[in-house]
Amino acid sequence: MDLLEYSCLTKYKLVIFDLDDTLYPEREYLFSAYESIAKLVAERTGSNERVYSDYLKNTFINGGRGNLLDSFIDAFNLSNTVSIQELLHILRTIHCELFLYRKAKVLLDYIQKEGVMAVIFTNGNLTQQRNKISCLKIRESYPAVAVYYAAEYEPKPSPVGLNAILQYYNVDSKKVLVIGDSATDHDAAKAAGIDYLDSHFLHN
Repeated sequence: MDLLEYSCLTKYKLVIFDLDDTLYPEREYLFSAYESIAKLVAERTGSNERVYSDYLKNTFINGGRGNLLDSFIDAFNLSNTVSIQELLHILRTIHCELFLYRKAKVLLDYIQKEGVMAVIFTNGNLTQQRNKISCLKIRESYPAVAVYYAAEYEPKPSPVGLNAILQYYNVDSKKVLVIGDSATDHDAAKAAGIDYLDSHFLHN
């Protein structure tokens, strides 16, 4: 989808974007956190941090993030070295520089130029998601783009947060589009009666 094709989106008054793996590759954030975790553990154990960072990254790639930090502690017998709370703090507050997908930036620039409102609506831990917004410098680059957190309403696929956004902007659901990357986003949009578009076209 290029700029000419983006023109079809101007029929909407409001576009609601998911965040992770829709506007930017979440792996970049997670891997920055994993590297910081590996560095902390290596400093305390005297071991090679590469071993720890490789474990975290490869385990994520092969199996996802479910219980990843607990598995990490168990795999290296680190229960007396670090706490899960320390690792979660790093994960949720890591300072790193993130960048939007190139096409996501082009689309945001385009729809704002065309007078279409845009917001971000994201699932996940509130502290962590706010930190990602900070690392992406969304507020500096796009001050007109409001950010809503599902943790303050109900997690997607519940439509509660989407309905609250529609009510705030006083926009008919037929004039709204959700762009996301998952079945969770799709199901939330469907439950709210909102059109949905998969974000794969933005992923470069």
